[in-house]
Amino acid sequence: MIWAFTALGFLGAAGTAVLVLVPELAGASGTGFVFRPWEPVTLEILVWTAAVGLGALGGVAFLTRSYQLAEASYVAVFEYSLLIFGAFWGYLLFGQVVATHGVVGIGLILVSGILIGWS
Repeated sequence: MIWAFTALGFLGAAGTAVLVLVPELAGASGTGFVFRPWEPVTLEILVWTAAVGLGALGGVAFLTRSYQLAEASYVAVFEYSLLIFGAFWGYLLFGQVVATHGVVGIGLILVSGILIGWS
């Protein structure tokens, strides 16, 4: 986990450095999440970044431990439930509607969970 998060940190820093050093990559209008221009970091951003980082660290730690304790095929279903919860919170917080193929994917995750539970 340490190395995975360290690698994510270095890759994020490298991507940020590239966008700062070569602002032309961000485009003239700066549209889109990845290509927005650099903005000042506020205390609120730092607090939310720390909260998300600690939550992710805890989640990965618990997921790693669950793979150690239980059968991997059973745990994997719960790992994929992240997509269902992501869609739920995206709708609840941001009003994002899941496309048809996303609903089909959620259905497949639910069906696979039921089938694995029965086995």
